[in-house]
Amino acid sequence: MIPRLLLPLLGFAFLLLSAGHTAWAADDWVVRQSRYDVEETSKRLEEVIERSGSVVLGVIDHEAAARLVGEELSQMRVVMFSKPKISTPLMRQNKRLGIDLPQRILIWDEEGATQIGYVDPGVLAQRYGLSAQDREWQEMRSSLDALTQAAISRTDRR
Repeated sequence: MIPRLLLPLLGFAFLLLSAGHTAWAADDWVVRQSRYDVEETSKRLEEVIERSGSVVLGVIDHEAAARLVGEELSQMRVVMFSKPKISTPLMRQNKRLGIDLPQRILIWDEEGATQIGYVDPGVLAQRYGLSAQDREWQEMRSSLDALTQAAISRTDRR
């Protein structure tokens, strides 16, 4: 039996050990660390999205936008993309979901380490009063996980 005082320490140790798979999931985000810089990670992600049958709708370069007004910001990009077969049925259920779709993945530099992350689809389902167990939400979660994992993997781009 584990003494009650050790339980918080064991919980913290578990979080540290599990950080390799998902770097952290705070504020309802799923975040991983990429071995590539922001630009390369973004390019890899865009290619993977297109190969998956989804459509890249745009890339927002926050660093470049900041430079336009004389401000500094570390590298930060948002890749927006759509897979209408998944998102359309969801937006039929609640049109307000359209503010959080198309899907977006953020890539940023955090003190020299490139991070890639997205808001967990279950959080969006909850926000709009929809069931996170619906097939579309499950597909969205699987898709986001596969896309981010492929973008940061060691395999060469094709």
